[in-house]
Amino acid sequence: MKFRNANRDEAEYLIEIFCDSKRHWGYDDELIKLWRDDMSINEEYFKNNKVVVFSVNDVEIDYLAIQLEEKQLEDFFIRRKWIGKGYGREAFEYIKRILKENDINTLKFNTDPNAAGFYERMGAKRIGEYESIPKGRFIPLFEYTL
Repeated sequence: MKFRNANRDEAEYLIEIFCDSKRHWGYDDELIKLWRDDMSINEEYFKNNKVVVFSVNDVEIDYLAIQLEEKQLEDFFIRRKWIGKGYGREAFEYIKRILKENDINTLKFNTDPNAAGFYERMGAKRIGEYESIPKGRFIPLFEYTL
């Protein structure tokens, strides 16, 4: 895998990766649109996050965003065609490298319920729930410690 910093003009591109990833789990277009409309990938997003795009054989398959100051994984999405093939694990190793480089020992994040098992296999611990949208939808809250 190759890694590169995302460019500030790639907001729509990153949102497209997000939407494609969500379709893997069978969410309908109406719910994906609701989430898409709630996303704020803008100048402030790039200012507050380390945003990285991953590629395999020159095909960009994934992006992640880490709020280094807040010690929070903001986003981590893989295109559906590439889910379940080991690239998430490889990308998570890259996340661990970022944490080490920035002297971060603990990372918090919420995730789609369908991805909870992946994070548990990576060693993250479920520490609660987070209310998402639509109202009344709760998703797992995790903590990962190096």
